[in-house]
Amino acid sequence: MSLINEAYKKILTEDFEHDGFYVYHGTKAESLDGLGEAGLERIFTDSNGGNMYGAGVYSTYKLAAGYQNTNGTYGGCLLKMKVKSLRNFIIYDNDIALKVYKNTNIDFQLRKIFTPEQYQELRNSRYIDYDKVCNTRGDLYTSTCALHLIHALKNNHPSLYYCINGYIFFGHNDGYVCLIEDFKNVYPVAITTDGGKTFQPFSGGKTFDKYAKNDVDIKWQLGKRNYELYKSLDEMPFHYTNNFARIVKDGKCNFLFRGKPFEEGPISPVWFNEAPETFNNKGNCLVTLGKDRLILHLDDKNKKFYVYYEDGTYLCELDDLASFVDQNTNSLMTFSFDDSDDDF
Repeated sequence: MSLINEAYKKILTEDFEHDGFYVYHGTKAESLDGLGEAGLERIFTDSNGGNMYGAGVYSTYKLAAGYQNTNGTYGGCLLKMKVKSLRNFIIYDNDIALKVYKNTNIDFQLRKIFTPEQYQELRNSRYIDYDKVCNTRGDLYTSTCALHLIHALKNNHPSLYYCINGYIFFGHNDGYVCLIEDFKNVYPVAITTDGGKTFQPFSGGKTFDKYAKNDVDIKWQLGKRNYELYKSLDEMPFHYTNNFARIVKDGKCNFLFRGKPFEEGPISPVWFNEAPETFNNKGNCLVTLGKDRLILHLDDKNKKFYVYYEDGTYLCELDDLASFVDQNTNSLMTFSFDDSDDDF
């Protein structure tokens, strides 16, 4: 352990650095290629029932503890990772809480994270022991405080669950834990495979910046920003492809667009019978609406969507499509249109 600590002191700092907060995460060598292309992905862990606190990136903010955990199931490699933001984290470590909130009180943190209405829902919940959450009893192992809050929110107040981006606590077995709920709020920057003697910069592939450093965890962000839409969906991807993500509700398809806030919902007021996974590189997508085949087109200049018949005849702006649809058949009503020479 002393060897790890000595190497650690020479190469890294255990505290905040000027441009962020750093944690350590054990992994296996066979996972490095995937991490180098896309970073950490929810798709590989979201269904893992072994995550006691729920799906998330499990890490430590103490190097010695992190390397201890790489022996066995976590693999023989240790990643140093940058956390982009500790905004809306519940932080039981007093030193870190003071840096982030200028306050160590958990009730203070909760008031900062939640709206007044959400905070009252939290305080009035019969499922939450608020003294335990706030650790007013002074428990050494604050993992029990975090675990109680996580399970109470996830099982009984799911819309509130997505408001908290992560947790920092101390556990009986795992030590100093940083649980990051948003998988794209963290990415690897360095790696050691020699017992902590040396760290090397983490080398990413051609897509690393796009998918590891600058991508969006759609499931987490949609749950946080538009929970009503999130809970209604049958199917959703974990990330964008060509800036679009197909979503499915009641067997009908629609799209989320990276250029449109989650709060505003999908791009179309009408849901389609069939749609591909994404738009092509020219901003076009062929969908079906009842018996009709339509082309959705994104005008890259004004960021507006337009609808055309399959033969290229212009129909309308996508925002106006609902007024052209027969609600009884979910098909287009019969109208007479002028031909359009628009070339998309």
